[in-house]
Amino acid sequence: PCTPLKTAHARMTAPTSLRYVVTGRGALVRRGADLDSEEVETLPRGATVDVQPEDLEHASTCGVRRVKVAGGFVSRRCVRPADWLAAANDTGRIRWRVDVHAWKPKLQDEGAEWRFLMDLIREPAEREKVELYLHFKDRKRALAGRLAARRCCAACLGLAWTDVDVR
Repeated sequence: PCTPLKTAHARMTAPTSLRYVVTGRGALVRRGADLDSEEVETLPRGATVDVQPEDLEHASTCGVRRVKVAGGFVSRRCVRPADWLAAANDTGRIRWRVDVHAWKPKLQDEGAEWRFLMDLIREPAEREKVELYLHFKDRKRALAGRLAARRCCAACLGLAWTDVDVR
């Protein structure tokens, strides 16, 4: 299992604001926390916003988690800490979304891209587990899951990618 060796350190003073970056296809800013409130603007992917610590968790009437930013509210899923690697190292948690369906490696599992990614898994037993799946879509999911788990362990534990050993 991927258990972080480090625990989050308590901060003596709270930061005045936290820097967040917009992910995905952007973030729709609404005037209020509810989904039916007026649309104010759309923040493009990569835009940074400053968020006060007390403004991180707001819930709409339907339970969607919202973040208060200048000018309104955005979905919590559309932003992440700008320094996400340090946050992952402190908390031992990362949240990613991988669209495996949209990933179409050239020549499927016979191509150079697939071979390169398979070579990132050093343990022969783990590679064999990926190759055991009958359908290519299942092999893609297995490979993406194993690579994501390795990257998560490396990020949360502060290790180099090559130092992660899955047993």
